[in-house]
Amino acid sequence: MMKKDAKVDEKTGVKVTFVELLEKSGVITREAIKNALAEQWERGGTLEEILVEKGFLNEEQLVKFILDNFPMLHYVNLKNIDIDPEAVEHIPARIARKYLVIPIRKKGKSLAVAMANPINREMLAELKNVTDLKIRPFISKVSEIKEAIEKYYAETESAEKISEPFTGSTIRGEIGVLIAKDKTFDSFVVDETNKHAFLLCKDIAETRGVGAKKVFLFGPEGSGKSHLLQAIANYILENEALRRFIYIDAYKFYSTLKELKTERDIDRYLEILRDVDILLFDDLDFLVGKDFAQDALLTVLSDLVSRGKQAVVTCSLPLKNMPTLNRKLRQLLTEFMTIGIEEPSTDLKRKVARMFVGEEGLPSSVIDQIASKPGLNLKKIETIVHELLTYKRLGERIDENLLNKVIGAFIEVGK
Repeated sequence: MMKKDAKVDEKTGVKVTFVELLEKSGVITREAIKNALAEQWERGGTLEEILVEKGFLNEEQLVKFILDNFPMLHYVNLKNIDIDPEAVEHIPARIARKYLVIPIRKKGKSLAVAMANPINREMLAELKNVTDLKIRPFISKVSEIKEAIEKYYAETESAEKISEPFTGSTIRGEIGVLIAKDKTFDSFVVDETNKHAFLLCKDIAETRGVGAKKVFLFGPEGSGKSHLLQAIANYILENEALRRFIYIDAYKFYSTLKELKTERDIDRYLEILRDVDILLFDDLDFLVGKDFAQDALLTVLSDLVSRGKQAVVTCSLPLKNMPTLNRKLRQLLTEFMTIGIEEPSTDLKRKVARMFVGEEGLPSSVIDQIASKPGLNLKKIETIVHELLTYKRLGERIDENLLNKVIGAFIEVGK
């Protein structure tokens, strides 16, 4: 599964976005892209759908463009296959319509999904939130996907509206991000690199913030910050039915703001976020350069702080490394108790890998190799271990070649 909505330029090593790839390809003019983006902002929908509807690209050109840039992907003609209705049930209709995706097959813990743009990071994050299955992307034409959506999802299904903040009975609400039940304090592996962050978050969950009501937690990507936020959420769900919270990440926050058409809708949305006892906000650094979203978050956090409510904000960077962050938001966050998580040690990576392996078992030499590879964070290690266990269940021998193949999807083997 592709992890980002950008491709790394082989010459410069710089990530190139989907729009930049379109511009460089020469298949569409910059002016056409600008017009399509403007219309997307006005009416919503997907960029690829608008490009096709406006005649800037035909469907064959769009498919060819994606396959040329991402040759590891494959095209599937939805008119020539029988879609499995049980697979369709794994992705809600609102997600399918929003991003033009349709599940086609489920095999084991994998879900094959046809999509118009498999490098949309926001879409991939949403899919991850609504299913525990590993997404296997395929390319299909916009018209084929739309036709399949209408065939396999009930026409009478009403569009989902913003729900109330998370409580024990609304864990899949529209406002927040889905919480993984296995992300608890008990499943968090502790060592010297993350001990203080762990203890602080546990205290926030158990004492309602007697020691600290507002916390800014920073650390490298994949070091366990999201795990700790979800551990707080799971503790509340398990022990305090009346304590209201929302767990949301910056991707969801920003995309929701973009969808809202009126100031009244935006005010209502922010009011819901403020009407909680604790806000758990993940991945602040995604909002850098998105001024309107930063202003909105400032409104929410300022209100929570003024009323003595709790807030925990995570970020990949310390505040000093984000000079372009909204000045007032930055000033507010400097008043938070700040604590960092260090780069995971090799020993921690080894322990985490063993935890994910569980009783199924992988050779110690394999676990040691995974733990010793630079560039692999805890999130990537989890994915690698799950993939290796899948191969093992299929009868594959976990040898050096297979290990390098799996790891090679995340880093350059040999580094």
